[in-house]
Amino acid sequence: MTPSSPGDPHDRHPHDQAVSETASWVSAAVARSRDSAPPLPLPGIVAPLEFALDFAANSQSDAVSVSLANGTVGVAPWAADASGVLTISVRWSEGFSLAGLETGSEIDGWTVAAVAAGRADLEHPSIGRGVPAVPVPALTLVKAGAPDDGDEVTARVSGTSGYCRDCTVRGWSRS
Repeated sequence: MTPSSPGDPHDRHPHDQAVSETASWVSAAVARSRDSAPPLPLPGIVAPLEFALDFAANSQSDAVSVSLANGTVGVAPWAADASGVLTISVRWSEGFSLAGLETGSEIDGWTVAAVAAGRADLEHPSIGRGVPAVPVPALTLVKAGAPDDGDEVTARVSGTSGYCRDCTVRGWSRS
């Protein structure tokens, strides 16, 4: 048997061989990625919205109310882009009503963009990275009678930036 030379591949430990092969594969993958076109932005990765909202429900035998309050919308501090125009879309089950909103009116820096049976949309100018979160107007929905199984209220915020993802807060009743 002849002694092996220091660079002899048969002399390597299996772990060292695996590390060498992995390093070679990673180097090749990095080289290929540098040669290819720049990656397309992925929604929700670069500038996700941060959305928080409290639901408060009061149910009596003759009336139900659901309030959306203490809400804020912001852009994550590590985001690479602003939100673009923000829209909060509030949707609710049949039987609920929301009084006091008129299209074109302004509430706490939000403009009422649309009001219809079962929905309302409010818009806010773009929020940039590092800018404090903006408060969301408090809204109260009222329904005459007891809650029905499946009554639902949903608040969804979205931005027009191609990088933003939507955030949804949802509340519903069940027996």
